[in-house]
Amino acid sequence: MRFAEQDFTGAAPEQVCRHGIGLVLKDRRIFPGLTVEENLRLGLLQTPRRTRAEARARLEGIYERFPRLAERHRQTHTNDVLMPRDGIRWGTNGVPGKGVDLKIVDLDGHMVPNGQTGEIVVRSRGVFHGYWNKPEATAEVLRDGWVHTGDIGKMDDQGYLTFIGRIKEMIKISGFSVFPEEVESILILHPDVGQVAVIGVPDAVKGEVVKAFIVPSGDAAQPFNCDTLLAWARENMSHYKVPRQLELRELLPATGTGKVLRRLLKAA
Repeated sequence: MRFAEQDFTGAAPEQVCRHGIGLVLKDRRIFPGLTVEENLRLGLLQTPRRTRAEARARLEGIYERFPRLAERHRQTHTNDVLMPRDGIRWGTNGVPGKGVDLKIVDLDGHMVPNGQTGEIVVRSRGVFHGYWNKPEATAEVLRDGWVHTGDIGKMDDQGYLTFIGRIKEMIKISGFSVFPEEVESILILHPDVGQVAVIGVPDAVKGEVVKAFIVPSGDAAQPFNCDTLLAWARENMSHYKVPRQLELRELLPATGTGKVLRRLLKAA
C-alpha cells in the first residue's frame, strides 16, 4: 500500500504507530504534534551527511516519548530482523522475522554464545541470489545459502540483535578492536559537535589510531577548541578509543540518501 505525504499531514506519531503505518519521514510538517526540537531531530534522518550514531543520539528522546517508533537492521540484499510491536527494545535492532534464520559466527564460521560479538549471517527465502556477473564476489558473501553480511553484531538470550559495526571499518588499536560507531556515538553527545565521522589511520606503534572528522555545531565556540573536545573524550570513553587526530570539516561526504562515506575520508 502506498501513501501520499498529504495523507499524513496533521497526523501525530501516536496515530501513525497505532495503525501500524510505516513511512519515510521526509517532511517535519507531517508531525506537528511534536515540539520544535523533536521535529528537528526527526528531520535529521533526512538531511545529508549523517551517521548512524548521530541519528541515534538525536532520536533517543523521541523513542522514549513514542515507544512504537523503532529501528531495525536490514541490508538491501537481505530481509532479516523486525522489531516486535509488543516488545520494542531501545538499543537493539529487533528479532529475526518469520522464515529468517540468523546467527552470529566467528571467523571460522562457528556460532558464538549469546552476548558475544561476531559476524551476522542470514538465511531465508528473501535473501539475494548473487551479484550480477560477479561470481567471485557472490561466492565470498553467499555460502551454502547463508549471506555473510560483513556486519558485526551480537544476540541476547531473548533473540534480539544488536548491530555494532562493519568488519571492513573495524579499527585495530594495539590489539583492541574499535568500531567507528562506538566512538561516534559518544563524540556526537558533545554540544560543540554537529556531525562526526570516524576512521582508522596507520600508526607506527599502535597499528592504527582513531581519527575523527568533526563538523562543529552552530553553538560551538570560534575558533573550535579541539583540546577541550579531546579532554572531554578522555573522560567519557576508553583511552584507546580517544581520537589521536581531529580534522574540522564544513561537511562530510555522503551518498544521495545521506549515508556518510567513510571510504572517501580514508582516501582524502
